[in-house]
Amino acid sequence: MTIQRITMILCAGIAALAQTLPPPHVKLPSEFPTAQDIEDVLWVDSLAKPAGWSPAEAKILSADPVDGHAAFIFHVPVDHFAGEPKYPIGWPRAYFGGAASINWKDYDAFQFKIYTKMNRDTLPKKAFSLAFRNPDKGKNVEVPFGKDNLRLNEWTTFTMPINRLAKLPSIHTIGFYVCESDFNHGDMLDFTFGGFRLIRSSAVKITSLECNGISYRETPALDVKVTAEGSSSTIGKGVPFALTDATGKLIRLETLPVTRGINEIKMDVSELRLKPGDYQLTAFPKEAEKTIRVGFKIVDSPWEVKK
Repeated sequence: MTIQRITMILCAGIAALAQTLPPPHVKLPSEFPTAQDIEDVLWVDSLAKPAGWSPAEAKILSADPVDGHAAFIFHVPVDHFAGEPKYPIGWPRAYFGGAASINWKDYDAFQFKIYTKMNRDTLPKKAFSLAFRNPDKGKNVEVPFGKDNLRLNEWTTFTMPINRLAKLPSIHTIGFYVCESDFNHGDMLDFTFGGFRLIRSSAVKITSLECNGISYRETPALDVKVTAEGSSSTIGKGVPFALTDATGKLIRLETLPVTRGINEIKMDVSELRLKPGDYQLTAFPKEAEKTIRVGFKIVDSPWEVKK
């Protein structure tokens, strides 16, 4: 076989392969993350049933299923003249009143998909907000959506850690609303939501670890803030923590109890009589894939901090 013949075969093969691949500018459809350590997924299809929503200045329409689960369209015709006489530019909205029946705080994250369609070419900074309502109005939680976390004519996946709802004693409604002042009169907005689900990890994970950055000589306790995820069956076993000095020498290794979400722990170190220097606190020191560290400093006095 000649070199010319081999070259022709290779070129033909590359051309055939290229035809099976999407052009570089085409984004493949995203799917839900399939992390191996997800133990439990609770599909909340009740959130996607139009009958459960109460819209105002907007419509809730049925939509084709998303990943085999129910979906709906939040349809908003922007009208700058249809509101109350004093406030003609309004807030199209829709609320779901059955949120109290959902076990939000038994899971690590809330997740769903959004498809954004408009008659305009660009998204505003804020297109709509997701709101979690509590009877105590001062403790509501709102999440803005816009050009930073949406894409026109594309599916995007939204994931929110449940610990963002930690300040809410309870959740009685969840909803979406649009500020018409963020759009032009006559704009048509269609947000398709679907695949609502709650997820939690099969293993305990620490997603954030904080420690008071500076403490004084022989401090009796360290103020440690830990955000933990995991199922109730595993999180109750606690989390191992290692305390080391600047040379890496192990000073203490102990397992402390944590609960799902944000934990504020007073770590007793009174018997260690810590001397001035740099230290490190490590969660899961013997499990590299889960290890998370934070450094802190011990100083002689407040005067040293001011230097």
